[in-house]
Amino acid sequence: MSAMDQGRSRTDANSEDNLSEWEADALKRMEAKFSVSPEEESPFKHLRLIHKDVLRGSHFLAYENDATEPAIKIYSEKNRFRYLLSMLTDNWAADLQDFLQLTLLAVQDKMDSFQEEELDTFGLKVSDDSFIVGYRSGAISPIVATKDLLIRILDFYVKSLERLGRIEYSVDVSECRRLVDQLRSIEEERSSGEP
Repeated sequence: MSAMDQGRSRTDANSEDNLSEWEADALKRMEAKFSVSPEEESPFKHLRLIHKDVLRGSHFLAYENDATEPAIKIYSEKNRFRYLLSMLTDNWAADLQDFLQLTLLAVQDKMDSFQEEELDTFGLKVSDDSFIVGYRSGAISPIVATKDLLIRILDFYVKSLERLGRIEYSVDVSECRRLVDQLRSIEEERSSGEP
């Protein structure tokens, strides 16, 4: 056996697959000891945590903001969700009922041209199976999000509002809940193939 083959054999012998049960268990304990929880990693950990959930394998954490706006700060450990969360808290939250009503009309394909333009001011376009989120600008392009994902994030936000304990932007939280539930119901029917 050549020196290179011997080196490869030693490397293979030391891989995780070849660890004894005791060694694998010890490795897991060490990883757990040094891993950071999403709560510890969050830049908003100094704020009061009001809601948390796991969506698409990513932890979402909602905090009560100590400033007046936005009322809720949301953290996700995945960078790919941060733009959606920014659009939600910075652009949609202040007019959440109007945004949800327009989104529902768009999903139902019941919008007139004025309503389409109004929804466009929120930076949202609706296609058959996805939402196009964002404004066209020089540095940032809109992103495409599945309807299911965005509806789950909106549901997470409304649950956070329900737990906030104070009304923000004169939002009717129960009406927002009703609209999100309707959006979810339509999406569930669409994805299951029901008419």
